[in-house]
Formats: sequence, structure tokens, C-alpha cells
Amino acid sequence: MARIIIIFLSAVLVTAALLFINYYVPFQVEWAVVYLGIILLSAGLLSLIIPLKILYIRSRKKALLPVVSGLAVIIIGMILPAPTIRSDRSHQRIDDFMPEYEFYEYHEVTINAPADKVFEAIKGVTFTDIPAAVWLVKIRALASGKPVKSYLNNSSSMKSLLSQPILKILSRPESGFLMLDDKTPYEYVGGMAGKPWSNSKPPIIAGPDEFRAFSTPGNIKVTFNLTVTDLKDGTSRLSSETRIACIDESAKKIFSRYWRIIYPGSAIIRRVWLNAIAEHAVSR
Repeated sequence: MARIIIIFLSAVLVTAALLFINYYVPFQVEWAVVYLGIILLSAGLLSLIIPLKILYIRSRKKALLPVVSGLAVIIIGMILPAPTIRSDRSHQRIDDFMPEYEFYEYHEVTINAPADKVFEAIKGVTFTDIPAAVWLVKIRALASGKPVKSYLNNSSSMKSLLSQPILKILSRPESGFLMLDDKTPYEYVGGMAGKPWSNSKPPIIAGPDEFRAFSTPGNIKVTFNLTVTDLKDGTSRLSSETRIACIDESAKKIFSRYWRIIYPGSAIIRRVWLNAIAEHAVSR
């Protein structure tokens, strides 16, 4: 009886944990496979020092199995194909900039506020409203081997920068991003191009037409949007989609490995951003 209770409670805890993770990091097979491999590898490496008997790894010799299995699973996750995708959702402005892509993420949240107020909040939220995102951006950059300015710098210039609306910061040329469209009612579309896995500076792209035409081999193009849908009952749906298209196969191979590692961090950044917009819209 006690064993049944333990199994039941474990199942409940695991289910709750998976639902919590899926809220911030929507499930995608490729990253899940890679991280399963990382967990197996970590358990095996730890068991080479101290066998984890709770996982039935009772000796250092048996620890070799999860080590080898973890490495194999990681490799499988990294080489899984990335087919071309075309969105099946209703037409949005983002479709005009990138109708086909290989990688994506999508998030949405329902907000108890009218669409006008939500779209106004999109343009008003700053990094100071979502300090968790600052840390995640910094960690992601460090994981990519990039030099990172201290986002926690106490200088007045840094505080001034972080207090500016996020979309305004992303419109600065040095950010690597550019605004593609904010004229469509209730949709903002941004983009960038380059090699985010490297330290190379992103190419300078002057506007939407240059973004569409950009085709330098070895690079990727990214589009993202923030869209508000009026639900007609005083509430709104705020959604955000990020799409990545690779210029050629060499870029796809490199970016596949990069994306499957950083996707959880990227997804969490997007989710906390949407939550901050929702809070901003409701409270003001």
C-alpha cells in the first residue's frame, strides 16, 4: 500500500512539474530529446563519483551505461532533421516577411484588458519590469561564449537604458534587431539576421526590403511578432511567435545544435515578457 501511495504521489509531482515546465517552455521533441540526454549524462557522470543508488546505479561500472546512453541521446537530438514549416494560423503581418521557416516558438496569454490597452502596454514595458529576463539574456549570451556588458551595472547610463521600452531598445542599430512593421493594427513585427551563435557583428540591414532580400550564406534570419486579438468581451489574447529561417544548409546544421540548447532560455524570456505586458495592461 505504501509503495502505491509513493508511486501515485511521484506521478502527481512529475505531472505538475511537466505542466509547469510546459507553461514556460512549450514542448518540442528536439529540445526535449537533447535535454533528456543531458540529464542521463549528468546522472552517469555524478555516479562515477558517487553511485546514485536511488536510480539503481549501484556501482561506478554501471554508471557508464547512462553516460554512453546520454551521449547517444544528445547526438540523436542534435541531428534530428529540421523540416520547412508553414504556419497554419490565420494570416498575420509576420507571414509577409517569413512565410516559411525551420525553427519557431509560440506563446500566448489571455489578459483581462481591452486590445488598445494591451497594445499600448507592449510598447511601454521595459527591462526594469522583467529583471528575470535580464539575467536570462546574460546567461544565454555567456553560454554562447559572447562578451556581455553587465546588465546589473549601477551606472546612470545603464539604468537609463534599462528603463527605456524594450521595443525601443530593439530598434537601436547596435542591438542587431530592426522594426519590420508596427503599422498593422495590434501587431508589431521585428527581425534580425546574422550568426547569433558567434561573436561576429550582425549585418547592418536598413529596413524591411533589405531584410527580405538578405541572402548571405552561412547566416539565419529571425522574425518575431507581438499580436493582440480582441476577444470582444473586454479581454484580449496576446501572442508572440518567433520564426527562424536558415539561408543555407551549413547555417541550418550549426543553428540546429545552437537552438536545441538555448530554446528553453529563449522560451522563458518570451514568457516572462508576455506576463510583464499582461501585468502592465491590467494595472494601468
